[in-house]
Amino acid sequence: MGYCAGIDGTRCCCLLVETRDAIENIEEICAVPGIDLIVPALFDLSTDYGVSGQFDHPDVVAALARVEDAARAAAIPLGNAALSKEQADALFERGYRVIAGFDALWLRGRAAEMQSWTTECNILCSLRFLSVLGFFLPRPMVIHLGS
Repeated sequence: MGYCAGIDGTRCCCLLVETRDAIENIEEICAVPGIDLIVPALFDLSTDYGVSGQFDHPDVVAALARVEDAARAAAIPLGNAALSKEQADALFERGYRVIAGFDALWLRGRAAEMQSWTTECNILCSLRFLSVLGFFLPRPMVIHLGS
């Protein structure tokens, strides 16, 4: 009992909405007193809908809208992850109040983006360029990053 009494008023109840069942019951879930934040977990949710990672799939979009509507109706703040400034701005515009700026999907997306441009070109690396990166080469060289 001592621990609970000591943290009274300092806890935050954050719910992740990850499943179709949660979507089907979101209005009832949001009616429970004491919820401080609702976070739609889009990757888990899209996976439960059978369209893993397809956040723009109509079922996922409709599920997200239902979560947003229920949270707003219950005056519960929304949170989510943004993979870019544009996504963060869009979430803030839609009323989200807690935005995480990094995610494994972001890292995967940036790696894929880098791979796409490195496979399309050869990169000329000079002694000066590589010395900025902390490398020392006796002469300029061409590095081909691609398949």
